[in-house]
Formats: sequence, C-alpha cells, structure tokens
Amino acid sequence: MGRGFARSVIVGCGGSLVVAGIDCATGFIASGSRFASPAFAATAFLGVFLVTLACYLAVHWLVARAIGRRADDDGNALSIAVAIGVGVVIVIFEIGSPHAGLSRLLEMTVDVAVGAVAGTGTYALACADSQRAGMTVPRRAGRALPLLAPIAVVAAWFTFVRIDDVRSTASAALLVAFLVVALLVGRVASRLPIGRWRAAVAALSACALVVGVACALVTASHPAMVPGKGTKVRGTVPRVILLTVDTLRRDALSCYGPSATATPAIDRIAAEGVLFRNVTASSSWTLPSFASMMTGLTTRGHGVDVSNAALPDTVATLAERFRAAGYATHALVANAMLAPHRGFAQGFQRYHLPAGRLRPTCLGEAVATRLRREPISEEASTRDVTDAAIAWIRARRNDSFFLWVHYLDPHLPYTPPESAVERMNIHDEMGFELDITSATRPTMDLFGDPSRRTWARSLYDGEVRHVDAEIGRFLDALRDAGLYDDALLVFAADHGEEFWDHDGFEHGHTLYEELVGVPLIIKTPGRAVARVVDDAVAIYDVAPTVLALCGLPAVTAPKAISLAGYLGGATPPAGPRPVFASGTLFRSNFECVVFEGWKYVRSATTGREELFRLADDPLERRSLALDFPDVAARGRYLIDEHARATESFRMLHDISNPQIELDADEIERLRSLGYL
Repeated sequence: MGRGFARSVIVGCGGSLVVAGIDCATGFIASGSRFASPAFAATAFLGVFLVTLACYLAVHWLVARAIGRRADDDGNALSIAVAIGVGVVIVIFEIGSPHAGLSRLLEMTVDVAVGAVAGTGTYALACADSQRAGMTVPRRAGRALPLLAPIAVVAAWFTFVRIDDVRSTASAALLVAFLVVALLVGRVASRLPIGRWRAAVAALSACALVVGVACALVTASHPAMVPGKGTKVRGTVPRVILLTVDTLRRDALSCYGPSATATPAIDRIAAEGVLFRNVTASSSWTLPSFASMMTGLTTRGHGVDVSNAALPDTVATLAERFRAAGYATHALVANAMLAPHRGFAQGFQRYHLPAGRLRPTCLGEAVATRLRREPISEEASTRDVTDAAIAWIRARRNDSFFLWVHYLDPHLPYTPPESAVERMNIHDEMGFELDITSATRPTMDLFGDPSRRTWARSLYDGEVRHVDAEIGRFLDALRDAGLYDDALLVFAADHGEEFWDHDGFEHGHTLYEELVGVPLIIKTPGRAVARVVDDAVAIYDVAPTVLALCGLPAVTAPKAISLAGYLGGATPPAGPRPVFASGTLFRSNFECVVFEGWKYVRSATTGREELFRLADDPLERRSLALDFPDVAARGRYLIDEHARATESFRMLHDISNPQIELDADEIERLRSLGYL
C-alpha cells in the first residue's frame, strides 16, 4: 500500500504538472498576456495543479484500482488518461462555457464529468487497439498516452482558444513547429528503459517543457508582452491616462457653469489644463462615441452604430498605437456594453470588466484572478473601479503606460450614496434609487408629476458628486505615487443624459446638446496655465490629439484633427471645420453637423430637418430651418458629402463591421442597463 500510494502520487503529480503547464501556457497567450506578474502565473499554475491532482487521485482510487487487475500499470495508465481528459476539458470549457445559466459549482462538476468520460474513452480505445495488435495493454497505453498532451493542446488551441492578439503567420508557424517537436519528444521519452509508468510521466513532462518553451518564444515578440520595469518607449510622454465618465452632461459640472453640481475634483483638472467648452460627441449613446474616441473616426467611419456591431480589426486604436510604442496598456471599464469581443480591447494587455463580462481563458486565470482579487467585482461600483485603478498605478509607477479608467455612474440605475444627494422631502417618499430597464422605461405619465422629475435629477446629480469624489481619490493617489505632474490626463464623457429638455428622458434618442454636448479637459505634463477653448471640436479629436502630444504615429482619420495647438496657446492650422454626429439607438436615426455657429439636424428615417443658431439658442428651442433655407441646404450638403466620402474611405481601408451574437447573460446585462 505504501509503495502503491507513493507511485500513484508521483504519477498524479506528473500528469497534473503537465495539465497545469498546458492550461497556463495556452491561457497566457490566448488572453493577450494577462498574466501580468510571476506571482499571478504561479498562483494559476498551482491552482490547476491541485485541481487536476485531486481529480487524478479520486479517479485512481475510486475507479482505476477497482476495475484494473494490475493497478500499478493499468490503473496508472487509466488515471493518467482521465487526468489529461479532465484537465483539457476544463481548459476548453473555461474559455467560454456554455453553462451560462448554471452555478459555478455545477458548471465545474459538468466539466469534470466530461473530462472523466474523455479520459476513460481514450483508455478504452488504447485497450482495443492493443488487443488487435497483440500487444499488452500497459505498453500500448504507455506509448499512446504521452501523445495525448500535445494533441490536446493543438485541438484546444485552434478549435477553442481565441488568439486574436497573436496575428502574425510567423508566430502561428513557430507554435505549430514546437508542438510537432513535442509530439516527437513524447514518442522518444515513452521508449526510455525506465519502466512504463515512469516513461509516461517523463514523456508528458517533456511535452509540457517543450510547449512552455514554445509559448515563451512566441510571446517574446508578442505585441501584448508586458514590458519590464523602466522599459523605454518611443513616446515623448511616459504616462497617459484617459479618464472617462459615462452619461455625463457637461452642464452637470461646476467647471462648466456655477449653477451646476459642485465637482471640485474635476474642477482641479480644469484649473491645471485646457477646458473645451463646445465638444460634440459622435453619438448620444456609448458604443459609437467610445469607438470614435478610440479611433478618431466618425460614427459613419467606424460603423459601430447598432447594439450588435463590433469594431473591426482593420481600424487602428489608441491602445494599439501605445502598445506598438512599448507602453504598458491597461483598461478598467465598468460598462458591459464595452465588452472585449466588441473590439474595444484591441491593443490592451488587460481589459477589465465586471466579473463575468471578461471570461477567463483558462482555469488557471479563473483561479488566480479569484484568489488574488484582481478583477473588479460582479457589479463593479464606482469605488471598485477607483480601488482597481489605484492598485494598478501603484504597481506600475516605474513603467510607461496608457491607462483607461471608465466609470459607469451616473448611468442608470441611479443609486447614489445618500450622503451625496441634496436631501429633499421627496426622498422620504420616493427613496434614493431609480432603476429603469428597457422593460420598465418610463413614459410621460410616470414622470408627469414635476416632483418626480426633480427627484430623478437629484439622484443623477448625487451620482455625479459621488463619481467626482472617487476621481478626487484617484487623483490624490496619482500625486502620492509621484505620477500626476508628468502624466498626460484626458477627461471626457461619451454622451450626456436628457431630463425632459426636449420632452424625453435617458439617452440614445436624439442629438440635442443635452446628449451630445460633453465635457473634455486635457492636462499636459507639467504645470500648465488653465485655458478655456470656445471653438467647436469633436470627441473623435481625442485620438489624434493624444498621439500628437506623445509624438506617436497618428491614426488614419480624415475628419479628426489634433487639438495639441490649443494646449500650447495657439489655434490649430485647420481652423474651424464641420463636426459630425449620428447613430441614435432608439426611434428615428438622426444625424447632425455643427458648422460656423449653426447646428443642422436631420432624421434619416423621416427626413425632418431642424436648424439652430447655437450662440443665440443654446437650448435648441426654436428651429430656423424654414427661416434660413440656404443654411439648411449647406448642412444637408455637408452631411451628404460626408456620407459619400466615408463610404469611399471604408472601402479603401477594408472596414467591415462584424456582427456579434449576444448570449443570454449579455442580453440580460444590457437589458438591465436599458440598451435592449
């Protein structure tokens, strides 16, 4: 019993080491090198090792020894097969488990059961083949089983693992070559004169070693490779932070008007940077605006204008430019609409979303992430995002990086802390929470009482105050880490929120200023003199501006310009030019252009036209389309010409938007946010 027990543990450890190596190696590359530290990788490896070893020992003692007359040989062979089956199936299922509606425990039980079936089936095939060949079962099993590891890696890799970040043919060819070498090593090791079960363990270990070396070589030139401490980059600014807030009206910030909600932290950024007073978002909902912010393209240019559209690989992003220049790239994003498979993760080494939105690519990542508490929580609060951002900058203070921090608040549901709300009597009756989904979207009847409208706006303002306080905490952490002064800090929002300004509520319905008028503040490294810019600019100007300030190659974006000249006190040479927005989410699809002090809005569905002179009518109360038909015609021409030019641009650059299929979990999540 003593010798058999020791032999079983040794065999189990060998097989478990192999499975852990395969799991973590494939997960490392498939996830875009999200194993950001040796400690994380070690935790992942140890977690998979212990899970697989437990599976092996359970199968060996409960199954193999019970049915194998020669437990030391047949039992070990069967157990190794089952261990491999369990490990590989766990790897595969963790990449995108179809058991979305099951609990985690039940899901893992299904994984293990399928793995056991796979392992036992492999052993049964080996037995049948050996009997036909007139060989003993243990010898055939000893020769066949070591080959299963690299074969399983190949199958899992090319069938299940999404290696979007490994795009070069050379990298893929190198990986295949090393897997072939692993097959040959397994064959040679299985023939070593050291006993069948020892040979099996040696072969499996050799395969794991070869696969590990292959992964290391492939990732050495990988664009998502984590740079070392003090790595030099090609940009002139070492640290760039994009700080964005969802659903933030610019007139909700005190730096944009004294009657607005007090936002001292954001005001501090404005006091040390350049505030752009007239910024137009490219749309009135999340996907199009952030796609424009990251690419420099208009909504028509990037094509992300419906809820199931994704940003194509053919469009270069801010993160990809920084990654190519050697920066560490990291995103903390708290809006499920910005899921990685929509293309926004392009160029980011790690792209964090609330747990469940960023699926682990392997069991090791799932275990290590849970044990090390690296992801933001299931329902990422504003405080969670700040905590994660502070922890990251403290760990990377010596690196050059591009960090995107995005807060979901003040997006619906409005659930501000009571301390952040200016308390009124209405809160005693109505409470401090407003949760509206697509199924319960309000009508005019629901908010017909003016007090209910006041209540809704008070909760929104409370969330703005809460976000501002968390931004202040993040800025304090930047100063404490000695990073604030030499950082390029860009503060922006994707769109605003309507509070019956034009008889509507929420966002995504129109292109009026309460929805497309967004804040934009840029603080350059050093102590800059505060300045306010009144010229009309666009949110898609962010990408070329940031890249120009860092001395990096610009993205190809014909309508966007760099605003760097404003930050130096000069007017950009391009001067005034039309600014475009389009792609509403609900009702009629609107498009608009801001030009020469005018704003022209047209419904692409009904053809209805509106024209506003913004200086005289900033709230857009009276359309002048009939009074100034020549100006309206000019706006109509600008939009039509933009549509024609954009179509040619998309064809020239092979821009075609993939359409994604939403799973049940994502549909529910987006429905809870009011997007569906």
